[in-house]
Amino acid sequence: MYKEENTESQDFGDKLENALEQVVIEQVKNGDHKRFRLLVDSYSRPLMVFVSNMMGNGFDAEDMVQETFLSAYRHIRSYSPGKGAFSTWLFTIARNNCINELKKINRAPTVELTNFQGHAGTKPDIEEKEFFCLLDRALGLLPVDEKTIFILAEIQELSYDEIRQITGIKTGTIKSKLSRTKAKLKKLLEDTIGENNEK
Repeated sequence: MYKEENTESQDFGDKLENALEQVVIEQVKNGDHKRFRLLVDSYSRPLMVFVSNMMGNGFDAEDMVQETFLSAYRHIRSYSPGKGAFSTWLFTIARNNCINELKKINRAPTVELTNFQGHAGTKPDIEEKEFFCLLDRALGLLPVDEKTIFILAEIQELSYDEIRQITGIKTGTIKSKLSRTKAKLKKLLEDTIGENNEK
């Protein structure tokens, strides 16, 4: 997957944006609750993509995103910028909510790859819609931790350090799991496409 390299101007912009975000968070902590809306507007789309991918088709992702924001609002005073970015704290809440919900309904998550921009290997010579359908099925066969790492790394495009903070998994383990997951997906796709071609 192509990822743009950070330039000095981009780095400065990120630092400025993060500084402004911290100002908003402090305002919310100090009682200016209306300012929380700015955080909701900033993270609604990324969280919707993440939850949709974790929970799969037929699940109301919007409700879980709202629950994530509600939990973040209630516990905003517990957030400390010294422990990590607000985004990783928010994704951690969303991830935990997804896992808890999956335990309640007692099923493994199936993933619909909303806004997926990259994948392991080269896309086979099939229709794009069919490819993503096959990839959804392949992801549904993966353990939750491998699926989560793949979504955070390849779809959300988070850094290894951010994924470590969200999942609690060591960076080296994240890298190895991601590599194995890509290999598994490639093999599953090749096998599935081969079976379909034989029919």
